[in-house]
Amino acid sequence: MAELKVSFIVPVYNAENFIRACLESMRDQTYAGFEIIIVNDGSRDSSETIILDFIRENPQMKIQYTSQQNRGPAAARNHAAQIACGRYIALLDADDQALPERLEKSIAAIEQSDEIGLVHANIYLIDAGGGDKGLLIRNDVKRQASFQNIITRQVHFACPTVMFRKSLFDIVGGFDESPSLKGGCEDRDFILRIAEVSQIVYVDEALARYRLSDGSLSANVQKMKSARKFLIRKHKQKIKEYGLQLLLKALSSVYEEAGEGYYRAGLRARSIMQFGLAYLLYPLKPAIVKRMIAAAFI
Repeated sequence: MAELKVSFIVPVYNAENFIRACLESMRDQTYAGFEIIIVNDGSRDSSETIILDFIRENPQMKIQYTSQQNRGPAAARNHAAQIACGRYIALLDADDQALPERLEKSIAAIEQSDEIGLVHANIYLIDAGGGDKGLLIRNDVKRQASFQNIITRQVHFACPTVMFRKSLFDIVGGFDESPSLKGGCEDRDFILRIAEVSQIVYVDEALARYRLSDGSLSANVQKMKSARKFLIRKHKQKIKEYGLQLLLKALSSVYEEAGEGYYRAGLRARSIMQFGLAYLLYPLKPAIVKRMIAAAFI
């Protein structure tokens, strides 16, 4: 029997349409030494029934199931990590899927050196119905995953590919459960703190499928912008150690990505305004001007 090295932690909230495929993707791993810790975060649908059925159907798998009142994914991950037995923690959300070699290749990457604390990889995108949207095209893979590049959003992380040493969870203090970070920044905040104490390595291939969510795109843009600004405020003292330029660049990146989001939502006036603010904060990035012009005329 393979040594238990990895704990998958899976927060679940109203995921009845996706959780079965998520669980099956973990069952199909080429590396066998893992457990699954599922935290039902107050689901009101049939997620629990589907999970318990899967557990009964797969007695050979080591699965811990627990539930809590709805407190958000950060709290669910913290609960799961605290009871995890694995040397490594692998993140996976209930609507995403791990590809078969995810653990095998992540373990090989993280065990290259004791200095490596976290590994991540690329993803295939799928739509809400599971339809293939292709490989995510990335232009950040050669950039160092440093604090400076992470806070300015020059390096990105796909949550369903992230795996880290459990020992670092205690060192950096787990996931911040603040509601102000909801909107996709809980992960980046956690990874920022890991980057201060450990190396981060990128595996240059897709190791998971990431589901694109439905919903109001413009509302999501505003929510994400607020969370990203809060993240900068939280790490303001550390940012100041690198100088004012890093702070301005970080803020500029928030408005630049908001501009992209509003442009995709068809809200051109809002998009142009966000690009303009981004340029005012950090005029050393001429590409922002090109995006602003495109938003106005294309």
